[in-house]
Amino acid sequence: MATIDWTGENPGLLLREGDDGPTTTLASLFRVVRSPHGYGHATFLLRNPQTPGAGNAC
Repeated sequence: MATIDWTGENPGLLLREGDDGPTTTLASLFRVVRSPHGYGHATFLLRNPQTPGAGNAC
């Protein structure tokens, strides 16, 4: 039997430099509606996903 760690919604957004260009920004929202630790929200914003630590935030 599988254990569910959390359940909720996870919409995301990618911004690119043109149609075939590299991803310049990635934003992801987590809306947790049930987990062993309660419910809540988290947002990940990666201003330059290819460069670790380059203005990335949680």
